[in-house]
Amino acid sequence: MSNGDEPKGPKPPLPETAKIETHWAGPNGTKSTNIMYAQNSSFVGALTDLETIAGLVLAGIKLTAGILHLVSNLLTLVDVTAIDNTGATENVFADVDGSPGGEGFPNMPPQVCVTTSWRINARYRGGHPRTYWMGATENQLSTPGSNQITQASAALWQTAALDLLNNVQGPSGTPTGWHLGTISFYKGHALRPTPIFYPYQGVLVDVRLDTQRRRLGKAPALLA
Repeated sequence: MSNGDEPKGPKPPLPETAKIETHWAGPNGTKSTNIMYAQNSSFVGALTDLETIAGLVLAGIKLTAGILHLVSNLLTLVDVTAIDNTGATENVFADVDGSPGGEGFPNMPPQVCVTTSWRINARYRGGHPRTYWMGATENQLSTPGSNQITQASAALWQTAALDLLNNVQGPSGTPTGWHLGTISFYKGHALRPTPIFYPYQGVLVDVRLDTQRRRLGKAPALLA
């Protein structure tokens, strides 16, 4: 985890882990990427295992009450990409999709996000793991122009995120072996000798909207 002021540079690999990227495309060339990590005690970088975890994440996003159905149909889920993070290989698998969102309303601007706050078994100073989802629609606002979505919409997003988590980890009694989570690379503004994986234990979604300014893209040329 990072509070945003750690030194920049390559992060060390961690055995048994994969990096997960979900890629989205929206109107006017807008795009977003969500990054998470996954761990499996038997994972050593095999391409077949990357295909499995990418498929589990993709299927979890596309569940009937999943995240895909809460974003505007003007957005497209491009793919879910799984990348070996063990350091053993350079394997990458992209599960290409192309499905549009399920909401028949315009999305809010691309920097406007619903945020899932993931619960982990750790306490520390700084921001805890969060995922910023682009594509929430205007009809989800509590009032037009508000900085909040309705309580009902927040509950739907929370259920969708929990369904994603459960789809990856499998139902009780028949686990998949995979766990979604985050990796702590830093402690005291310095790289840890060995990173620590924290599995997600649950998720919370509040009604306030958040922002990711860089999703606006580069500014166009100014008019003369």
